[in-house]
Amino acid sequence: DQVPAMRAAAEDWGMEHHTYPNLTPTIDGGAAPIAVQATGRLRPRQPFTDCAAGRTFFHVDSTGHATICKIERGVRVDLLTEGLDGLRRLAPAADVAMLRAGACRDCPAMGTCGTCPPLARRFQEAKAPTSHYCRQPGGRGEECPP
Repeated sequence: DQVPAMRAAAEDWGMEHHTYPNLTPTIDGGAAPIAVQATGRLRPRQPFTDCAAGRTFFHVDSTGHATICKIERGVRVDLLTEGLDGLRRLAPAADVAMLRAGACRDCPAMGTCGTCPPLARRFQEAKAPTSHYCRQPGGRGEECPP
């Protein structure tokens, strides 16, 4: 278990940190898939304009790997072997992660969308219904353009 090692490293580096060792992927505490639990809980979001992930904050998993956020985990920095210098790789990774991809790339409602690009990509990769992440003007669940 690397949680104690990460806690000690963060304290040695003088970093403010929070440890959440008992997270489970659930909304209501039940065993139903997240998509089922999310039904009826989705709400309108403010338009996504930018995110400071990878620049002013980052996510560290229980194995000591830092990523720009808990959603986008493409570039992983092993803090226990690379140390704080490895975090310099996160800002360039964030620049790439914040680009719109897939059906969102040419969406005419891009300026009004409330879903961050990494989250939209995860939904697209999972073949989730667009109603789970697409918030085009005119109502939730409106189909994205091809």
